Amino acid sequence: MIAFIRSLFLAAVLLLAACATAPETRYYSLEDFTSQQDLFCADNGSRPAQLTVLPFNVLPPFDTTRIIYRPPDLPQTIGFYASHRWATLPARMLTQATVDYFCKQGINAQLGAADDSTSQSTMVSADVSELLEVDTPKGPTGQLALTLRVQDDHGKSIFEKELWGRVLAQENTVDSVVEAIGKALYEALDRVRPRIKRLMKSSRGR
Repeated sequence: MIAFIRSLFLAAVLLLAACATAPETRYYSLEDFTSQQDLFCADNGSRPAQLTVLPFNVLPPFDTTRIIYRPPDLPQTIGFYASHRWATLPARMLTQATVDYFCKQGINAQLGAADDSTSQSTMVSADVSELLEVDTPKGPTGQLALTLRVQDDHGKSIFEKELWGRVLAQENTVDSVVEAIGKALYEALDRVRPRIKRLMKSSRGR
C-alpha cells in the first residue's frame, strides 16, 4: 500500500511539474515593430485616398494564426510553432501593413472592403503564397511571396507582379523573425514602389 501511495504521489508531482513548465502562448503582429505615429496616413481624413488596399488572400497552409517555419535541411517540409501565434489572421495583418507601407511612402492609402466597388481610387490586392520563417545556415530568415494586382477605379487591370522578399533575422528569436517578415514584406513592395508612385503622380495630374 505504501508503495502504491508513493507511486500515486510521484505521478501527481510529475503531472504538476509538466503543467508548471508548459510554455505560455505568445502572440505577435507586424505592428509590434512599426512606429505608432506611422500606422495611418496623416491626411486620410482631409482628402480622398489615392490608393485603396483590398483584403489580401493568403493561400493555405499560411492562412492560419500559427507561425510557420521551414527547416534548412528539409526544403519541402514545414512546421508550426506550438506556443507562438499571430495575433490576428495573416490576411488582415498583411493588408494593414501594406497600407502602412504606402503611407510611409507619401501615398494616401486606406483599407478597403472585399466588395468595394465604389472606390474612386486606384486599388491594390494580392494573393500571398508564402509567409514563414526559413532557417538557413546563416540563421533564421523571414520570407514572404505574393502576387500583387493593381486596378484603376473602374476595376480595370493596370498591372500584375509576382513579388518576394527574404530578410535575415538579427537574432535567433521569434521576435526577430517576425520583424524580419515585416521587412521582407517591405522589400517585396519596394520592387513596385517606383511604378506605383508614377501611377499616383499621373492620377493627380488628370
